[in-house]
Amino acid sequence: MAKKSSRKTISIREVARHAGVSVATVSRVLNDGPVHERTRRRVELAIRETGYLPDSRAADLRRGQTRKIGLVMADLGNPAYTELTRTIHDELVQQGYSLLLGCTYGREKEEVEVLKMFQRERVDGVIVSTCEGEEDPAALEICEQLERHDVAIVFNGRDANGLNAEVVSADNIGGMQQLAAYLLRCGYQRMSFIAGEPRARASRERLEGLCLGIKAAGKQVNKILGDRVLCEGRYTIENGKFLALRMLQEKKPDVLVCGNDLMAAGALMAAENLGLRVPEDVAVCGFDDIYLAELVRPQLTTLRLPVEEVARLMCQLLMAKINGKAEKGTPDQRLYRVKTQLVIRGSA
Repeated sequence: MAKKSSRKTISIREVARHAGVSVATVSRVLNDGPVHERTRRRVELAIRETGYLPDSRAADLRRGQTRKIGLVMADLGNPAYTELTRTIHDELVQQGYSLLLGCTYGREKEEVEVLKMFQRERVDGVIVSTCEGEEDPAALEICEQLERHDVAIVFNGRDANGLNAEVVSADNIGGMQQLAAYLLRCGYQRMSFIAGEPRARASRERLEGLCLGIKAAGKQVNKILGDRVLCEGRYTIENGKFLALRMLQEKKPDVLVCGNDLMAAGALMAAENLGLRVPEDVAVCGFDDIYLAELVRPQLTTLRLPVEEVARLMCQLLMAKINGKAEKGTPDQRLYRVKTQLVIRGSA
């Protein structure tokens, strides 16, 4: 039978008795209220000598806080999301918050259910890192309800859609412009682009950046890229392979620019299935620079997104909103873009 702890819980009354003051005075000291400095020092000494531990939960409840943060994640099977979740968790724990996690796995209805769960748990803030519910009226309605109840919201890589929320996003356009310039210098003339859900900010902006990069080099988009664009499904290895097979068989590009590294890994598999050599017959590029980019053969040329920086920035913005220190501004002023870096390896 486990031995019960003999450690005694010290009450606020015992602290008051030890300091020779009222319970109300101790309470004011604990809550940083108006107290004479000499009295404050006496109470603080009594707290140390008695070993009193304030109940932070009770104080949080008085302030209307639960110190819970909800994170809506798309898919933990994606190493980029796994790293993002780990960093967010570590940052929040350091701030004294607990993390509630819900994954959607590409299902819009799942996002609605996760957000409803966060409502029931009365979270102080929500980080949304999916694209599935971006245009779903039900998900938007719940986000509006959360906002009306002073729940802080930060979006990762998707539009705020009129909400008073911060948005953190990769610099998709700038990164893809850089990649396009590199590919053109290498002599590629028949680019293609495959990505997931076309409504997603990542799909839209990465395609836009590719087109802008082609134009900036003085080339015509309809000749270099043309109709070699497929945006559908999810950002997975399986979907990358499926779309790459279609693209390679129907359009014969000389380079596959993929929406992320998982899709690029699938594209490598598709090329192998068709007996094509990479990069001799067709080049392949990704986005994110997850650990998989160095494990596949040939290693992926990709755009590195500093995931830890993204996670820390989202936590910083969320804490500022919770503590009433968020900067006000237009939606454009509340959009924070994180720079990417071109990493050249063997696939292109």
